[in-house]
Amino acid sequence: MKTILISFFSLVILFSQDLTTPEYVHGPLLLNIVKEDAAVMKSVSEIYNIAVVFTSEESDSEENRDRIVSFFEEQTIPLETENINISVIDVEFKTKGRFYAEMDNKKIHLVYICSDIDEDMVRKIKFVSENLNIVTITGSEEIYEEGASVTVRINDNDIPELMIKKDRLEKERKAVALDYLKTANLNYE
Repeated sequence: MKTILISFFSLVILFSQDLTTPEYVHGPLLLNIVKEDAAVMKSVSEIYNIAVVFTSEESDSEENRDRIVSFFEEQTIPLETENINISVIDVEFKTKGRFYAEMDNKKIHLVYICSDIDEDMVRKIKFVSENLNIVTITGSEEIYEEGASVTVRINDNDIPELMIKKDRLEKERKAVALDYLKTANLNYE
């Protein structure tokens, strides 16, 4: 499996390397994927729908949900100036069938998977995402390894990097050209 790395410089330096980068670090980098994917999906939908998936079984997951929903909501007006309209909902994962129906009914384009969601849930989210052509992103390297297509990690030089598993992203966006990946400065891991 190939992993694509896109490096971005940041003024934020973290002193510890946690498996999950803070939202103030990974949110702005993941926003690049939102912008690019929303532009690609513009022909399909005027509003780009984002679902933030969490579990109520873990307080860290709920806190991650609150912070990332707030972050995306703060981006609504700046994105509108770029002619991108987003809608953000939070979804508690309960069952694969219920999740599938909710993602399909709400025409979700992108799923942000919160921290502390167990591997079985991630596999089910991945299954639904691949079947409904939904891009998956996360701030957790563990969830990225278990199935999300995009995350942010802090490299050895304390610089946040956007990581993309190209094969996963192609499965999730099989019907859409991924031209925006060609324009980025990509390095394969």
